[in-house]
Amino acid sequence: MKEKIGNLSFQNYRPTKNNILVIDPASNKDVHFLKNLIYVGGKRGRGQIYPDGNKSNNTVYNATAT
Repeated sequence: MKEKIGNLSFQNYRPTKNNILVIDPASNKDVHFLKNLIYVGGKRGRGQIYPDGNKSNNTVYNATAT
């Protein structure tokens, strides 16, 4: 049930709503939180790095790690 006061509309507080069930990682060892793949793309001057690792410019300059 929505109520409207002036330009604001909101829903009433309902204590009868059910809680969200969350899996406890201590009791279930097959559950892992914050272990997701993240794909990142970035800009490198005039060229770009795409999320799959390809570079967009034709003249590729790689830095050497020392």
